[in-house]
Amino acid sequence: MANCALSTATVRWPWIILAVFLFMALPCEAASPGGFLDSSVDEFEAQGHEMFKLCRKLNVPCGEEFARGYQHWRHKKPALRLKNTTARNVLDEISRRNPGHRWVFQDGIVILEPTQRTYQDLLERRLARVSVHGRSSLDAALDVFRQAKLKIGFMTMGNPLYAHVDLELTDVTVREALNAIAKADGQVMWNFVPTDVGKGRGSFYMGSWRTKGFDLKGKFHQREITQNDTFLQ
Repeated sequence: MANCALSTATVRWPWIILAVFLFMALPCEAASPGGFLDSSVDEFEAQGHEMFKLCRKLNVPCGEEFARGYQHWRHKKPALRLKNTTARNVLDEISRRNPGHRWVFQDGIVILEPTQRTYQDLLERRLARVSVHGRSSLDAALDVFRQAKLKIGFMTMGNPLYAHVDLELTDVTVREALNAIAKADGQVMWNFVPTDVGKGRGSFYMGSWRTKGFDLKGKFHQREITQNDTFLQ
């Protein structure tokens, strides 16, 4: 009888160890998409730049891509006011206020993007390698566009402070590189709008809320990014 009990216990141990291993491998709640999306928002008010203001309020990096031809600033909308809600509900409302767009959780950040693209997706251009060391996140993003040979008009706004980031990426799209840069910085939102996909043109800005009193008034540079454009700090 003792030998039988010992044999049974010996058989059970591998399964117990496997169960413990699988439990420890599960992602924690805070690191999961639900951990961010279900976070409480006591009060949120914005009229324009809703994504930026939400991400600034929750201090999470994000991205925003508008469809070609969608001029969001010309859509007259009443102020968005919500109380006692969640980040998920705010994102749902922002999507409703931008027809043809949806929010997704991708590469560890939240992005507002077109529901469909009937044109060439410039952000899907692939890069063999992105190597960034000790450069500001904005400068790193501009270099990604340079590598992808995209002609980008870019905007600088106020005097935001960008973190210096270090990244080594291989075989990534422009979108994946922008997401990785935003995530490495932690306090920025990238924004991209394709303007002439046939010529590889678009507009871009990266806003940061690291500076107190930062506003959304900016200066637009409608020209191709060159090697002389640098935002190292």
